[in-house]
Amino acid sequence: MTGSYMARRSSKALAFCIALASGGARADDAPDVRGFEADVGTTGGVGLDGPAGVSSVFDAAVAYRFQAPLALAAYGTFGAATGPFDTGDRTTGPRGGDVQLAVFEAVLGYDARYVALAAGSGAGLFDLGGEVEPLLVTRGRFGALDQIAFTWHASFGLQGTVIGVLGGDLEFRLSTRFWLGVDAELGNLRYGRFFADARYRLSGRGPRDVVDLKLGLGLAYVRTTSACTSAFDPRGTGIPDTECFGTNVDYLGPAASVGVLWRP
Repeated sequence: MTGSYMARRSSKALAFCIALASGGARADDAPDVRGFEADVGTTGGVGLDGPAGVSSVFDAAVAYRFQAPLALAAYGTFGAATGPFDTGDRTTGPRGGDVQLAVFEAVLGYDARYVALAAGSGAGLFDLGGEVEPLLVTRGRFGALDQIAFTWHASFGLQGTVIGVLGGDLEFRLSTRFWLGVDAELGNLRYGRFFADARYRLSGRGPRDVVDLKLGLGLAYVRTTSACTSAFDPRGTGIPDTECFGTNVDYLGPAASVGVLWRP
Protein backbone atom coordinates (compact mmCIF):
# COMPACT_ATOMS: atom_id res chain seq x y z
CA MET A 1 0.00 0.00 0.00
CA THR A 2 2.74 2.44 0.98
CA GLY A 3 4.81 1.61 -2.13
CA SER A 4 1.83 2.15 -4.44
CA TYR A 5 0.98 5.44 -2.73
CA MET A 6 4.55 6.69 -3.05
CA ALA A 7 4.66 5.70 -6.73
CA ARG A 8 1.50 7.70 -7.42
CA ARG A 9 2.90 10.68 -5.54
CA SER A 10 6.17 10.49 -7.50
CA SER A 11 4.29 10.28 -10.80
CA LYS A 12 2.23 13.36 -9.93
CA ALA A 13 5.34 15.26 -8.87
CA LEU A 14 7.10 14.43 -12.14
CA ALA A 15 4.07 15.55 -14.15
CA PHE A 16 3.97 18.79 -12.18
CA CYS A 17 7.65 19.50 -12.88
CA ILE A 18 7.17 18.89 -16.61
CA ALA A 19 4.14 21.16 -16.64
CA LEU A 20 5.98 23.88 -14.74
CA ALA A 21 8.96 23.76 -17.08
CA SER A 22 6.60 23.86 -20.06
CA GLY A 23 4.93 27.07 -18.97
CA GLY A 24 1.92 25.47 -17.29
CA ALA A 25 1.04 22.99 -20.04
CA ARG A 26 0.93 19.24 -19.61
CA ALA A 27 3.47 17.16 -21.50
CA ASP A 28 0.72 15.74 -23.73
CA ASP A 29 -0.40 19.29 -24.65
CA ALA A 30 2.69 19.84 -26.82
CA PRO A 31 1.54 20.94 -30.29
CA ASP A 32 2.38 18.84 -33.33
CA VAL A 33 3.59 21.65 -35.61
CA ARG A 34 2.96 20.92 -39.30
CA GLY A 35 3.05 23.01 -42.47
CA PHE A 36 5.27 25.85 -43.66
CA GLU A 37 7.71 27.80 -41.46
CA ALA A 38 10.10 30.67 -42.21
CA ASP A 39 12.77 31.92 -39.79
CA VAL A 40 14.94 34.93 -40.73
CA GLY A 41 17.35 36.99 -38.68
CA THR A 42 20.41 39.20 -38.69
CA THR A 43 23.34 39.51 -36.28
CA GLY A 44 25.56 42.56 -35.95
CA GLY A 45 28.80 42.56 -34.00
CA VAL A 46 31.91 44.58 -33.16
CA GLY A 47 35.25 42.78 -33.37
CA LEU A 48 37.65 43.68 -30.57
CA ASP A 49 40.09 40.74 -30.69
CA GLY A 50 43.09 41.84 -32.75
CA PRO A 51 42.21 44.26 -35.56
CA ALA A 52 39.00 46.08 -34.68
CA GLY A 53 36.14 45.64 -37.11
CA VAL A 54 32.41 45.26 -37.58
CA SER A 55 30.41 42.32 -38.91
CA SER A 56 26.91 41.58 -40.14
CA VAL A 57 25.56 38.05 -40.67
CA PHE A 58 22.16 37.14 -42.12
CA ASP A 59 20.42 33.80 -41.49
CA ALA A 60 17.37 32.38 -43.26
CA ALA A 61 15.59 29.04 -42.94
CA VAL A 62 12.47 27.67 -44.60
CA ALA A 63 10.88 24.33 -43.77
CA TYR A 64 7.78 22.36 -44.61
CA ARG A 65 6.59 19.65 -42.21
CA PHE A 66 4.23 17.23 -43.94
CA GLN A 67 1.31 15.52 -42.19
CA ALA A 68 3.37 12.36 -42.33
CA PRO A 69 6.44 12.56 -40.01
CA LEU A 70 8.57 14.03 -42.80
CA ALA A 71 10.13 17.47 -43.29
CA LEU A 72 12.04 19.26 -46.04
CA ALA A 73 14.14 22.30 -45.11
CA ALA A 74 16.74 24.70 -46.51
CA TYR A 75 19.15 26.94 -44.58
CA GLY A 76 21.33 29.82 -45.68
CA THR A 77 23.89 31.99 -43.89
CA PHE A 78 25.80 34.82 -45.50
CA GLY A 79 27.47 38.01 -44.36
CA ALA A 80 30.58 40.15 -44.26
CA ALA A 81 33.00 41.88 -41.93
CA THR A 82 35.46 44.69 -42.41
CA GLY A 83 38.29 46.46 -40.60
CA PRO A 84 41.73 48.03 -41.13
CA PHE A 85 44.02 46.08 -43.47
CA ASP A 86 47.70 45.36 -42.83
CA THR A 87 49.80 43.64 -45.53
CA GLY A 88 52.00 42.11 -42.83
CA ASP A 89 55.23 40.28 -43.71
CA ARG A 90 56.40 36.83 -44.74
CA THR A 91 55.97 35.55 -41.22
CA THR A 92 52.54 36.90 -40.35
CA GLY A 93 50.86 37.21 -43.75
CA PRO A 94 48.16 39.84 -44.32
CA ARG A 95 45.89 40.82 -41.42
CA GLY A 96 42.47 42.47 -41.23
CA GLY A 97 40.50 43.82 -44.18
CA ASP A 98 37.29 42.57 -45.74
CA VAL A 99 35.87 39.09 -45.14
CA GLN A 100 32.84 37.39 -46.66
CA LEU A 101 31.02 34.20 -45.64
CA ALA A 102 28.37 32.04 -47.28
CA VAL A 103 26.82 28.67 -46.44
CA PHE A 104 23.83 26.84 -47.94
CA GLU A 105 22.24 23.56 -46.76
CA ALA A 106 19.23 21.44 -47.74
CA VAL A 107 18.00 18.49 -45.66
CA LEU A 108 15.21 15.91 -45.71
CA GLY A 109 14.26 13.66 -42.83
CA TYR A 110 12.01 12.33 -40.10
CA ASP A 111 10.11 14.95 -38.10
CA ALA A 112 7.65 13.94 -35.37
CA ARG A 113 6.28 15.77 -32.34
CA TYR A 114 9.11 14.98 -29.92
CA VAL A 115 12.04 14.04 -32.15
CA ALA A 116 13.46 14.96 -35.56
CA LEU A 117 16.45 13.73 -37.54
CA ALA A 118 17.44 14.86 -41.03
CA ALA A 119 20.39 14.64 -43.39
CA GLY A 120 21.38 16.40 -46.57
CA SER A 121 24.10 18.32 -48.34
CA GLY A 122 25.24 21.85 -49.07
CA ALA A 123 28.27 24.01 -49.71
CA GLY A 124 30.24 26.50 -47.66
CA LEU A 125 33.11 28.96 -47.79
CA PHE A 126 35.81 27.61 -45.46
CA ASP A 127 38.09 29.89 -43.48
CA LEU A 128 41.43 28.67 -44.89
CA GLY A 129 42.26 30.45 -48.13
CA GLY A 130 38.65 30.97 -49.19
CA GLU A 131 38.01 27.42 -50.37
CA VAL A 132 34.41 26.50 -51.28
CA GLU A 133 33.69 22.86 -50.40
CA PRO A 134 30.64 20.59 -50.53
CA LEU A 135 29.16 19.66 -47.15
CA LEU A 136 27.54 16.62 -45.56
CA VAL A 137 24.86 17.96 -43.21
CA THR A 138 22.91 16.48 -40.29
CA ARG A 139 20.24 18.19 -38.18
CA GLY A 140 18.03 17.02 -35.33
CA ARG A 141 15.75 17.88 -32.45
CA PHE A 142 14.84 16.39 -29.08
CA GLY A 143 11.67 17.74 -27.45
CA ALA A 144 8.52 19.40 -28.74
CA LEU A 145 8.55 22.68 -30.67
CA ASP A 146 7.17 25.62 -28.67
CA GLN A 147 7.70 23.69 -25.41
CA ILE A 148 11.16 22.49 -24.30
CA ALA A 149 13.38 21.60 -27.26
CA PHE A 150 17.05 21.05 -28.01
CA THR A 151 17.97 21.39 -31.69
CA TRP A 152 21.40 20.65 -33.09
CA HIS A 153 23.19 20.66 -36.42
CA ALA A 154 26.56 19.56 -37.75
CA SER A 155 28.27 19.75 -41.14
CA PHE A 156 31.46 18.21 -42.50
CA GLY A 157 33.57 19.13 -45.52
CA LEU A 158 33.60 16.32 -48.09
CA GLN A 159 36.94 17.24 -49.68
CA GLY A 160 39.06 17.85 -46.60
CA THR A 161 36.97 15.72 -44.21
CA VAL A 162 36.99 18.48 -41.58
CA ILE A 163 34.25 19.91 -39.43
CA GLY A 164 32.20 22.60 -41.13
CA VAL A 165 30.16 23.85 -38.19
CA LEU A 166 28.73 22.43 -34.95
CA GLY A 167 25.76 24.15 -33.32
CA GLY A 168 22.99 23.72 -30.78
CA ASP A 169 19.97 25.62 -29.44
CA LEU A 170 18.14 24.96 -26.15
CA GLU A 171 14.78 26.70 -25.64
CA PHE A 172 12.32 26.72 -22.71
CA ARG A 173 8.74 27.98 -22.78
CA LEU A 174 7.94 30.28 -19.85
CA SER A 175 4.38 31.23 -20.86
CA THR A 176 2.03 30.95 -23.82
CA ARG A 177 3.84 33.87 -25.49
CA PHE A 178 7.38 33.91 -24.12
CA TRP A 179 10.46 31.66 -24.46
CA LEU A 180 14.07 31.87 -23.25
CA GLY A 181 17.04 29.96 -24.59
CA VAL A 182 20.73 29.73 -25.40
CA ASP A 183 22.49 28.86 -28.64
CA ALA A 184 26.04 28.37 -29.87
CA GLU A 185 27.79 27.73 -33.19
CA LEU A 186 31.47 27.28 -34.01
CA GLY A 187 33.61 25.63 -36.66
CA ASN A 188 35.52 26.31 -39.85
CA LEU A 189 32.91 28.15 -41.94
CA ARG A 190 34.11 31.63 -40.97
CA TYR A 191 31.49 32.43 -38.31
CA GLY A 192 30.38 31.53 -34.81
CA ARG A 193 28.28 32.78 -31.92
CA PHE A 194 27.47 32.23 -28.23
CA PHE A 195 24.10 33.81 -27.39
CA ALA A 196 21.33 34.14 -24.83
CA ASP A 197 17.97 34.35 -26.63
CA ALA A 198 14.38 35.44 -26.09
CA ARG A 199 11.30 34.83 -28.26
CA TYR A 200 7.97 36.63 -27.94
CA ARG A 201 4.75 35.79 -29.80
CA LEU A 202 3.51 38.97 -31.45
CA SER A 203 0.34 37.51 -32.97
CA GLY A 204 -1.61 34.26 -32.87
CA ARG A 205 -1.70 31.58 -30.23
CA GLY A 206 -0.24 28.75 -32.28
CA PRO A 207 0.89 26.50 -33.50
CA ARG A 208 -0.22 27.96 -36.86
CA ASP A 209 -0.89 31.53 -38.03
CA VAL A 210 1.71 33.03 -35.70
CA VAL A 211 4.46 35.67 -35.87
CA ASP A 212 7.24 35.63 -33.26
CA LEU A 213 9.93 38.22 -32.52
CA LYS A 214 13.37 36.83 -31.65
CA LEU A 215 16.15 38.75 -29.86
CA GLY A 216 19.63 37.72 -28.75
CA LEU A 217 22.75 39.05 -27.02
CA GLY A 218 26.20 37.53 -26.69
CA LEU A 219 29.50 37.05 -28.49
CA ALA A 220 30.00 36.51 -32.22
CA TYR A 221 32.95 36.21 -34.54
CA VAL A 222 33.84 36.26 -38.23
CA ARG A 223 37.29 34.91 -39.05
CA THR A 224 39.53 33.69 -41.88
CA THR A 225 43.04 32.27 -42.25
CA SER A 226 45.24 33.04 -45.24
CA ALA A 227 46.92 30.26 -47.23
CA CYS A 228 50.49 31.32 -48.00
CA THR A 229 53.31 29.78 -50.05
CA SER A 230 56.94 30.89 -50.21
CA ALA A 231 57.62 29.28 -53.61
CA PHE A 232 56.21 32.26 -55.51
CA ASP A 233 58.78 33.79 -57.92
CA PRO A 234 56.93 36.10 -60.38
CA ARG A 235 60.11 37.83 -61.61
CA GLY A 236 62.11 34.66 -62.21
CA THR A 237 64.99 35.92 -60.06
CA GLY A 238 65.45 32.65 -58.24
CA ILE A 239 64.61 34.36 -54.95
CA PRO A 240 61.12 33.20 -53.95
CA ASP A 241 58.55 35.62 -52.70
CA THR A 242 55.51 34.87 -50.53
CA GLU A 243 52.06 34.63 -52.07
CA CYS A 244 48.95 34.57 -49.84
CA PHE A 245 45.33 33.87 -50.61
CA GLY A 246 42.93 35.45 -48.13
CA THR A 247 43.73 37.23 -44.88
CA ASN A 248 44.23 36.45 -41.21
CA VAL A 249 41.47 37.98 -39.13
CA ASP A 250 39.30 37.20 -36.13
CA TYR A 251 36.58 39.80 -35.57
CA LEU A 252 35.41 38.54 -32.16
CA GLY A 253 33.33 40.69 -29.83
CA PRO A 254 29.90 41.63 -28.46
CA ALA A 255 26.95 41.21 -30.79
CA ALA A 256 23.16 41.42 -30.93
CA SER A 257 20.60 39.69 -33.13
CA VAL A 258 17.00 40.23 -34.17
CA GLY A 259 14.75 37.90 -36.16
CA VAL A 260 11.21 36.84 -37.04
CA LEU A 261 9.60 33.40 -37.01
CA TRP A 262 6.50 33.01 -39.20
CA ARG A 263 4.10 30.09 -39.50
CA PRO A 264 1.14 30.98 -41.79
